[in-house]
Amino acid sequence: MYEKFIKNNINLLSPSITKSFLKKKGIFVNDQEAAAITNIAKEKWPELYNKNYQNAFTLLKGKVSEDTHQKLLNLYLKTIKEYL
Repeated sequence: MYEKFIKNNINLLSPSITKSFLKKKGIFVNDQEAAAITNIAKEKWPELYNKNYQNAFTLLKGKVSEDTHQKLLNLYLKTIKEYL
């Protein structure tokens, strides 16, 4: 169910949506980080959906701060545990 929804809507994701969502979760990113997160999410969503997140988070590592990287990983792990 979620997979089809994501597949049909991932192209609508934008850095501003990403930044706003993360802000609500207490994760504050700059515009450059929001763009990197959005691009990786768009490219790697099938892997992320299938709980194969290592590659995506490796790509993200150099594009966001260590603190942000860890917070994103924690959020991802919490979310997949809850919804997948």
